[in-house]
Amino acid sequence: MGTLTTKLSIRSSNVSRNRISQRHDRLFNVEDRIDNGVRIIKTNSINSPTTLADGAEYYDSGESGDLANQVYLFIRNVSKTYKKTITVVFNKNGTRDDVALLNNGEFIFMPWKCDASTDKVEVFSNDTNGVKIEYLISPMR
Repeated sequence: MGTLTTKLSIRSSNVSRNRISQRHDRLFNVEDRIDNGVRIIKTNSINSPTTLADGAEYYDSGESGDLANQVYLFIRNVSKTYKKTITVVFNKNGTRDDVALLNNGEFIFMPWKCDASTDKVEVFSNDTNGVKIEYLISPMR
């Protein structure tokens, strides 16, 4: 079993009269299973997305507790070209909700609650030649 450490730090001395200094560290346990890779995502319609994480692979009806069926997602748009974007979408039984729009060089790292084997994380690009992404997916424990 592996561990991820996240650190959130906010500091400012010129936003208001009072200085702001906050830091929050947290450790998360993850399974030894980590799915990662690099993919080229080409332009496609909203009805034919590229599935990055399929609930059939991550949902376990036998899990219980706060972290049941929780998955970490890291997705990064590695394109070096301005305005080549990736849209990240949660698909819950056919209902799609946009989560993030990643421009070149941007990334997200967040949890995903996989509620059913039909849930998916899907990605779309705005370029017919494709946008290169890196991803890392790991169930929490």
